[in-house]
Amino acid sequence: MIRAPAPSDLARLSSRGTAPSDRGDPWLWTGLFLFVGLAAVHAWRIKSGIDFHVLYLAAERALARQPLYQLSESSPFKYSPVAALVLTPLTLLPARAAYLVWNLGNTAALVVWFRWASTLSGAPVPRVRHLLVAGLCLPFLLQVFFLGQCDPLLLAAIAVSERLAERRPLVSGALWGLACLFKFPLLILLPVVLLFGQYRRLLGMVLAAAAAFAAGALWFGWQEHLQQLHSWGSLLAASTPVALCAKDNQSIFAMVCSYVGPMELSRLSLVAASVSAVITCVFCALLMRHGHDRTRSRGLSVAAAVYLSALVSALGWLSNLVALAPLVYVVLGWAAQRERHGRALVARVLVGALGAVVLLNHDTLGPAGFQRMLELRLPGLVALATALLAVAFGLPGVQSSEAPAASLRVASGTAPPRA
Repeated sequence: MIRAPAPSDLARLSSRGTAPSDRGDPWLWTGLFLFVGLAAVHAWRIKSGIDFHVLYLAAERALARQPLYQLSESSPFKYSPVAALVLTPLTLLPARAAYLVWNLGNTAALVVWFRWASTLSGAPVPRVRHLLVAGLCLPFLLQVFFLGQCDPLLLAAIAVSERLAERRPLVSGALWGLACLFKFPLLILLPVVLLFGQYRRLLGMVLAAAAAFAAGALWFGWQEHLQQLHSWGSLLAASTPVALCAKDNQSIFAMVCSYVGPMELSRLSLVAASVSAVITCVFCALLMRHGHDRTRSRGLSVAAAVYLSALVSALGWLSNLVALAPLVYVVLGWAAQRERHGRALVARVLVGALGAVVLLNHDTLGPAGFQRMLELRLPGLVALATALLAVAFGLPGVQSSEAPAASLRVASGTAPPRA
């Protein structure tokens, strides 16, 4: 006898495809940690971690309630005053040991980011694909570890925030707000949050921002905190323009520098802002085509928005392109398709282009050749093409989302009889 599905059946069927079979595989994620961790330890052994030492010095100054922003320094601290307070636990270790712990923490954060990225399509991901994504993102990962940047930790906060968005929206919003303390461009997630009606998540972000401001005022004192904020703004205004055309900047601003030519700052900003607006509108138009599945389209929208936070930022460094990882998973999913050969072929060409960026490095090109490749913004251009393809094609497993519905029709007796 055919019975109507119970609520538990509905929940099980509707969630099918959203939890890949490798989600709980500890060996897989341990292996990925070790694979990426080798790069982290290698970077720690041969590099000094310039950006990490800037963060470490800022944490020491924050503990001593000293001025954080020194324009006279070659690499000044550029994050918010509260961000410096968040970093103070690093000072419990000597700087060299703290740099190693920092890189290993970034490695664990990358595993969290990759793990969330791999769940976007809701389909099981072959184990080798995780290593392939890490390999294709290797130039960005190495830059993170060489400099001692914080991008993976912020991406992990976004990934956990996204996982908690429905169950614990206030905590989710607080994690998003914490990431924004370091990278203001991550506020680009706001339209996604509003579009999907995540108002409690937005409230959590606002409360976290208010709490952060209060914590800064309590620690530094009201007047001193306001002075720190003013000095921060002045430093950004003075230091950002001179870095817009830097060789390892891969943002739209830098692309305009390379392909439109030298120009006044006001004109450069206008042209770059116009191009950024057009590209953002293209992304939005492409994403709206996939709105029939809210859960999956939200994940793809978040991945695209996080990538755009690096692309349209004035200073979208090579290390920031580690945000591309979720969209690389999407492109690899299309490249592995045995049907829809046209899309699969285009995806394979882009995978080859990403592989070429990995091979065209400092060792193969030499110092001058590598610098020239960066000046041509090849990593940024290939990343942009990858992201556009991912949002244009959508998630490769999305066409199979009718399977649960078909199962429900059979279970409820509403499916058409077979001939």
